[in-house]
Amino acid sequence: MMGVREIERSLEQWQLGIKDLRRRMLLAPTPRERERWYAILLLVQGLTAEALERDPHTIGRWASAFGAGGPAAREGLRD
Repeated sequence: MMGVREIERSLEQWQLGIKDLRRRMLLAPTPRERERWYAILLLVQGLTAEALERDPHTIGRWASAFGAGGPAAREGLRD
């Protein structure tokens, strides 16, 4: 799974900050997308998948997709 440093690099790459993550989480059109943004927010703050009560592999997939594809990476993800 991506660590805090990798998530921070991804945020820099996609020119997003903590406020952007919060805004995207609050404005996400579906509960699942809100959860994905929340997961990224928790990871960048140093928390783990257990905080979401989700399988670490699921959170890892979400984080990796975000790192590779940025905000648009939510498309095509299966849970």
